[in-house]
Amino acid sequence: MLEAMNNHAWIKPTSLLGAAADAIHSALGSRETMAKLAIKIRNQMNMIVGKHLGQSCNSYVNGEYYLLEVLKGKICTFVDIGANSGEWTEALLSFNPDATGHLYDPSRACCEFLRAKFQDNRIIIHDKALSNFEGIAEFAEEVDRGETSSLNIYSAAPGAIVRQVNVSTFDRELLSNSGPIDFVKIDAEGSDFQVIQGAQEALKNGCIRWLQFEYNASWLDAGSSLKNALQFFDSIHFDTYLLSKKGLTLFDYSQWGDFYAYANFLAVRRDSLSLLSGLIVPTASP
Repeated sequence: MLEAMNNHAWIKPTSLLGAAADAIHSALGSRETMAKLAIKIRNQMNMIVGKHLGQSCNSYVNGEYYLLEVLKGKICTFVDIGANSGEWTEALLSFNPDATGHLYDPSRACCEFLRAKFQDNRIIIHDKALSNFEGIAEFAEEVDRGETSSLNIYSAAPGAIVRQVNVSTFDRELLSNSGPIDFVKIDAEGSDFQVIQGAQEALKNGCIRWLQFEYNASWLDAGSSLKNALQFFDSIHFDTYLLSKKGLTLFDYSQWGDFYAYANFLAVRRDSLSLLSGLIVPTASP
């Protein structure tokens, strides 16, 4: 898989076609107006790719809740990072009512709402952010439990209030205290890969079976890339699938690349793949 991510089809510059293409690129690239137009076209093309791969942020139609239904009765422990108003946790509990969960969100309004919503000692609310470091960081909190509140303060909606919040890592919080964890969901508005980095030991030690993370334009603001995430998971013997309404598709980075638009991915520990076999779509495209 790593080799596939590093091999890209291209036209050899020594061929006649390659020389002609290079001449055209040089001519157009020498003009600032054409370079700016190319940027606009590239951004629009990425949006098209995103709409094809991500399709919808509605959890009822994009495969998120269907995945939980397929895993009905198979999830005993879970962690919801970026829990917001708890809709995902509520869906998980509808299929796994006896599950024990840890919910993380640095938003004061969200934590207050979550504590009122889940008055069960099996559901523990943590009012802090998770990332790849421990300490204090700025957090942009949107009004009315806004769904794009973020540690990436430039990714939050206008009007968000920036304040300092406590930050920890998954490994520090959960590695030694909770035992094996069946499912981890990360929706950290661009900081998802940093959260994954903060869970390296738990992942390498096989403490997590399935990890779902959101990918979007905020990854660019955070300096993250899908390529780095896929390479990391491959190195620790996890397969990464694109989650869509059709099911799970093994993601071909050499074809799609980084497109910085909304999509959900599921990293699966290879010995836990059999339970999802009915969801896997045997095609290169969702």
